[in-house]
Amino acid sequence: MFTNRALILSLIIQIIAAETPCETPNGQEGNCIPINQCPSIFALFQSSISSTTATYLRQSQCGTAGVYPKVCCPLGSSLPPPKNETVLPGKTDCGLVTEPKIIGGNKTDIDEFPWLALLEYKLKSGRTVFKCGGALISKRYILTARHCLRKNLISVRLGEWNTTSNPDCIIHKFGPDCAPPVIDVPVEEQIPYEDKTSAQGDIGLLRLSREVEYTGFVSPICLPTAPEDLTQTYVGKKLAVAGWGATENATSSPIKLKVLVPVRPLPLCEMGLRETFQADINLHDGQLCAGGEEGKDSCFGDSGGPLMYNQRREWYAVGIVSFGPKGDCGQANRPGVYVKVAKYVRWIISNVKP
Repeated sequence: MFTNRALILSLIIQIIAAETPCETPNGQEGNCIPINQCPSIFALFQSSISSTTATYLRQSQCGTAGVYPKVCCPLGSSLPPPKNETVLPGKTDCGLVTEPKIIGGNKTDIDEFPWLALLEYKLKSGRTVFKCGGALISKRYILTARHCLRKNLISVRLGEWNTTSNPDCIIHKFGPDCAPPVIDVPVEEQIPYEDKTSAQGDIGLLRLSREVEYTGFVSPICLPTAPEDLTQTYVGKKLAVAGWGATENATSSPIKLKVLVPVRPLPLCEMGLRETFQADINLHDGQLCAGGEEGKDSCFGDSGGPLMYNQRREWYAVGIVSFGPKGDCGQANRPGVYVKVAKYVRWIISNVKP
């Protein structure tokens, strides 16, 4: 009986992975195969993603094979080049650093993590406050948590370092080093992920009312668009979180802070959450678990801010600060939960436009 089941399973796998004839969005002949087996379409993910490219990628999908989507891979080697204005920046324009940085859990440099954003809300009293964070991913879009999307969200601040001064300056022995004034851009549209459950799919986009200009103090972070990013767990790695400590309740620091947090197996997060919420909480592969070291947690960052991975001098937003156990943050063995960005890259691409 076991042998028969194994044989049947093997046949099913072969059928799923098998090439089947298809027609590309351009009308070319192709084969429907997993995207990781189609170098030409995979190359589109490595370039700047325009609205034309995003549409082509969506229309190329023809099924799934395990964790990978299947695409209609053209028999020829040519694919239509992106023609429209770039929506997402290419790898030469995103996640860049001018020099190696050491993340220790304290103040950032004045120009460090230039994609970090503060979300500004208007209270009934007329006063405005910063309650969440986000990350610039293009000239018009901010990536954040869905729970940060509110009716009273009015604008996004970029190029910030110290919320008590504008412009920001650091005094060196050779004199002051100052950043340009901060940029406050109104929010034109809030785009929540379709899943309305409280924890799953806690991801959203903000479309700004105008394009922002990239500078040394305002630039985008990269997104994990490679197929292998879907299966990457990051467990055992230390990733960076940065921000001003803004949560739904208070802002804990006027200076942009940074900290490294270890990525843990999901069951460790589940255990801590069950203990504090007294409920049966189950996480899924669209989430990451990180933290759990005494005094180091995403309280040093912002709700909605990015969990960042540095690879070959480029920074990637691999997670979004989502939620954690009740009580004080930074407790031993009480890590927090992050949205896994790679799981939602196709949704992001389908919702950005020039």
